[in-house]
Formats: sequence, C-alpha cells, structure tokens
Amino acid sequence: MATDSHSNPIHAPLSEEPVALRYSMDADETACEAVCRAVATVEDCSVLELAPIGEVIDTDSLDALFSPSHRDERYHLTLRYAGYEVVLHGDEITVLPVS
Repeated sequence: MATDSHSNPIHAPLSEEPVALRYSMDADETACEAVCRAVATVEDCSVLELAPIGEVIDTDSLDALFSPSHRDERYHLTLRYAGYEVVLHGDEITVLPVS
C-alpha cells in the first residue's frame, strides 16, 4: 500500500476489474481536490499539470454533493477526466482506464 503526499491511503485493486487506483478522501479535502490528486497519482504528475477539472464538471456542485457532511450518503457519480473514468461513491474515488 502506498500513500501520496497528502497521506491518503491508496488501495490496490481487490478484484479483477481494471482499476488504476482507489483513493479515500480526507475529511478536510474537497471532492475536486481529491479527484485531482487521485488522477495525478495515476498519471505520476502534479495536479497543476492536469487540465482544470472545471472544464469537465461544475466544481461547486461536485464539492457540495460530496462534502464531508454528505459522504456517508449513497451518492454515486461517474465522470471522465484526463483520460480516465472517475467514480465517486461516498468518500471513495476509483480511477479506471477508459477502454
């Protein structure tokens, strides 16, 4: 198990699905920050090297839907960002290669 510079656990795949990364959001980070960090980890780059996430989704809405007070709810969202399919569910983000 590896960790990123923000100390979030990055989990190895638990099944045969082609998961590039599973990332657990910290209570103090926004959903947008977490998505960018997860994708940057997969890409092995800085979040500053990624395209702005606001080009693919309304960042205020994403952060509101997955705010710390709502992460225990059963919200599920899938978006494409930086060449990956990113799935948010509660406080977990799964980054999948786009086939």
